[in-house]
Amino acid sequence: MSICERTVIFDNHGDIEVQVSGGTARYIVCSRALSRISPVLRSQMRQDFVADTQDRCTRRRVIVQLDGNDDDSLTILFNIAHAHFLAVPRTLSIKQMHNLSILTSRSQCTSILGPWVASWIAGVEGTVRRDDMAMMLWVFWELGFSDNFCTMAHRVTVELDAPRLCDIRTASLQALFDTTADMLAKLVLLEQCSRWSRFAARGGPQRCRQAMRAVMESSLGAAGLWPSPEANFIKESLGEVYSKLVAIVSHNHMGCEFGQFWCQRIQDAMNAQLDQISSITKEDET
Repeated sequence: MSICERTVIFDNHGDIEVQVSGGTARYIVCSRALSRISPVLRSQMRQDFVADTQDRCTRRRVIVQLDGNDDDSLTILFNIAHAHFLAVPRTLSIKQMHNLSILTSRSQCTSILGPWVASWIAGVEGTVRRDDMAMMLWVFWELGFSDNFCTMAHRVTVELDAPRLCDIRTASLQALFDTTADMLAKLVLLEQCSRWSRFAARGGPQRCRQAMRAVMESSLGAAGLWPSPEANFIKESLGEVYSKLVAIVSHNHMGCEFGQFWCQRIQDAMNAQLDQISSITKEDET
């Protein structure tokens, strides 16, 4: 350990050392506490425990490396996970909220921020500058503040360059349609045709997948989204198209692993526009 590194203990009986790649701090935490709040961290720790099994006789702790995070966000997350609620700050800057919400989104545990988000949002209302709008759009989206998200989105459309926003809208719609077409294509399996040649294949999908694809195409067609329309001719908002797609997938695959994966792909395509808006705000500020 470098002399510049510091150790932060969240649990005196902690069995895990967590370190941010490139960071200067090590965190002693309880693996069970982290497993309870995040399925992603639970899976990662299981992998590290398995890899470290042969070393357990000589090492007291398993070291988990986390990429793409910052020490402040991890500190807040670990304080909540270990029930150190008084140590959670009552106010956060926009940048801190943005980083923390990205961390909890990756860890699939944003809901644990519920008791504090109202005070955090209230602390920055009226202070959002143009170069912070993209970050606040993400924060409102991730934390579920739909009214605030709509207000901020309206401000973005008013204050940013209109032609470039139209280009972003068209590109985002096309990303949603491309994602839908790609997922439908994945329902078609090439089956080996052993009767004629071991190299031959035919496009006949298995019956269950064929039925699934037919139902999805029918639902998308009823919503005017199949065959995939040209993004330039769509008059509905990006949010309305996104809501339709999610509703169709959720209705046909409620609780299905495939449906959850599809919804995540759609959400990723939707969120991609925020990075483009962020680039516009940075260029406008320079």
